[in-house]
Amino acid sequence: MSIELKNCPFCGGKAHEYRYQYGENGKLITRYCIECSECKAKLPTRYCSTNHSESVMNWNRRANDD
Repeated sequence: MSIELKNCPFCGGKAHEYRYQYGENGKLITRYCIECSECKAKLPTRYCSTNHSESVMNWNRRANDD
């Protein structure tokens, strides 16, 4: 089951996921992050995750959520 990305909280633009990879202790690590295609707002690096669903949940979190 896939979690849908909410629109950008700043401009309302469509968000998309991107991945980046880096080496750490001889292993290749993939991290998932989210960016707005309109204003280029990004999920802060500390909220990007090696888990796709966690990154999406971090992007979708809003200050007025219960």
